[in-house]
Amino acid sequence: LEGMCRAHGIPHQRVAGAPGDLRSALTAAWGLNRHSVIEVVTQRDTNLQVHRTIQAAVAAAVRTTASLLRGPPLEPHTTSHELLASSSQQAAEATASAHVLPS
Repeated sequence: LEGMCRAHGIPHQRVAGAPGDLRSALTAAWGLNRHSVIEVVTQRDTNLQVHRTIQAAVAAAVRTTASLLRGPPLEPHTTSHELLASSSQQAAEATASAHVLPS
């Protein structure tokens, strides 16, 4: 990547250290006031674990919010498509019942 940037006259920085290193690289790149490339090296296993943790937290928050909005808790394996379908069906039922005239 560095060679390609050099060949095209584009500034390149490689960051493989602490988060502060990325902050310094970003500050330097913004100071150039032109396109530049910051190559950030990460550990795949660590990155994957962080993303899985975030995904699990989001799924738990969605399940909690959905259960508060509509009653019984969802199964842990409920997909976002199932949540959407269920929400759409409930909205349709609520709309239909709101249009029923009293007898």
